[in-house]
Amino acid sequence: MGDVDWSRPAPKPTVTMRLDEDVIAYFKREDPKGYTRRMAAVLSAFARRNRAPD
Repeated sequence: MGDVDWSRPAPKPTVTMRLDEDVIAYFKREDPKGYTRRMAAVLSAFARRNRAPD
């Protein structure tokens, strides 16, 4: 167990957003407990796909 990294990942910032009710309902439909994680994944994929080339 000497080669195990026990450090914690850096905390993610907290963000407050106002979203339309139908958007929230869409993400909550599949799993109400994991909807914010799915929203973050969609936003992350969008940002990666639309990032300007270096």
